Amino acid sequence: MTTQEQVKDVVSQVLADKADKGGIKRVVWIGAGGSNGGNYPAQYFMEHEATQVVSSSYTSNEFVHATPAYVNENTLAVVVSMRGTKETIVAAQVAKDHGASTIAIYVDESALTEVCDYKIQYDSLAVDESCMGRTNSAVVTMIAMELTQQTEGYAEYETAMAAFDLVDPIYRKAVEYTRPLAAKWAEQNADKPCINVMAQGPLFGAAYVFSICNVQEMLQIDSCTINTCDFFHGPFEILDKRTSLFQLISVGRSRCNDERGIRFVNQYGGERVYQLDAKELGLTPHGTMAHEFLQACQALGPRLRDTQVFAFEMWAKEYRGDLGIALSDVYGMDPFLRDFDMFFCKLFDGVRHDSGDPFVWGERMIEHWKANRCDPRTKSLIFSDSLTVPKAIELYERFHGRVKVAFGIGTNLMNDRGPQPLNVVMKMVKANGQPVAKISDAPEKGMCEDEGYLRYLRQVFGLPPVA
Repeated sequence: MTTQEQVKDVVSQVLADKADKGGIKRVVWIGAGGSNGGNYPAQYFMEHEATQVVSSSYTSNEFVHATPAYVNENTLAVVVSMRGTKETIVAAQVAKDHGASTIAIYVDESALTEVCDYKIQYDSLAVDESCMGRTNSAVVTMIAMELTQQTEGYAEYETAMAAFDLVDPIYRKAVEYTRPLAAKWAEQNADKPCINVMAQGPLFGAAYVFSICNVQEMLQIDSCTINTCDFFHGPFEILDKRTSLFQLISVGRSRCNDERGIRFVNQYGGERVYQLDAKELGLTPHGTMAHEFLQACQALGPRLRDTQVFAFEMWAKEYRGDLGIALSDVYGMDPFLRDFDMFFCKLFDGVRHDSGDPFVWGERMIEHWKANRCDPRTKSLIFSDSLTVPKAIELYERFHGRVKVAFGIGTNLMNDRGPQPLNVVMKMVKANGQPVAKISDAPEKGMCEDEGYLRYLRQVFGLPPVA
């Protein structure tokens, strides 16, 4: 049973067991130290997505000595401890004594798993650094999503859950990206008396864990965790060139707060400001030509049959190796492969798919590279046609290890609230006063207002006439 299946089963059991008592109205996240920090993403998710279940987060000792008055039989307590911290075990017992259902999130069996009603085991990064999708933080976030889905419905449930399967390779890339930076930054801060860490939202938990577990507990260096949203209400007063500050920068709805902090600390923080931007970590940006670029080349002077080759050459000349992803579906796959010869196979970093069956297209592209003496493992396939996260996972599983893969998911992310999005295509139809056209392996994506020109274009590129 996968972790997601286990989470779904446990949440279903909790709700079934509480059905005759009015269900679950509130969830509390409980943990100590790093386990408490790992609860932040789940708490953040519930605050912004759930409307029928109220969520709160507590340290273990806080919950024991100041137990909230609302904890009762309609409460679910998610209690997190790697190996059963004593105060966390006591907190679980207190929650049970007040009638709450309890779930133990753990690595090793302990008294905690004996106290709690349900249990879910997770993997520790100390054991395996490639299991980010199965850490305590990932598991509690899955619980938050599953609880929301089963109590009120969550429109992005399938996409969000599928995303956990993509975390591990992204994490490994992030590690590769940050390792040389980490070594450099560690050397620069080895003798510093104080290292502050700043973040907000779900990233605040990661900052908190880094501050209290890594800097304070392990390195025994003074450290403070600063919420970026509160940076200008006290903490900025002590920032100077003697202060080391690590800033984690988010990509969510409140990134504007991070960017405000960035501008300030870059101006006044001196040489000891270290910034990690979630937009950059391990995620390689891929640039590709637009359909309109290739279409416009039809009206820019070259012989019509040579326009695709002309476009490839001009692109490479302009960007000199950057943005090295060719677009394959302005004239269809067959004409593309005829023009994308050994020269372009070796020159471009990869190819983007935007029409037709992506699996067939990917296999054809791999064979084409092999036929032109290129190792597909050094090239990239970029998929961007009506993608969902589950479909991206299927493509990843099909091509991983054979070729580099990346994904552009637009429609599904922007129109994911339930109704089927429209398949709307807007393309250039005229340039320099001349008609231009897009021919596609997906006929509905073709675009041209001049039927005579379209017939001529198809003839020139060796394509059958439109029936």
